Amino acid sequence: MSIFSFADLVWIYETVTRHSTNGVPTGTTYTLNVFDRYGRTLTFTTSKGIGAEVIDFVVQAAPHVLTGFSDRIQSMWNNNRQELIALVDKERVKNF
Repeated sequence: MSIFSFADLVWIYETVTRHSTNGVPTGTTYTLNVFDRYGRTLTFTTSKGIGAEVIDFVVQAAPHVLTGFSDRIQSMWNNNRQELIALVDKERVKNF
């Protein structure tokens, strides 16, 4: 079991993956991806609509958290995490 503090959250986004076999749709997987300032990542499968609800809840509790996937955020997470965390911290102070 992993528990993240709202103060430690940096980034959250949902991934929607559509599956098919021989061109025939076979289902959709919804995955929530959560990243904290210590480099920990939590990834778990949800049901349709639950990921968006969780993200909305997180944003209400921690408006500094980055939401949604972007190549730029992913690149910063992989290559310059401290700068990304500094940007999030700056937003947290602004929203405090």
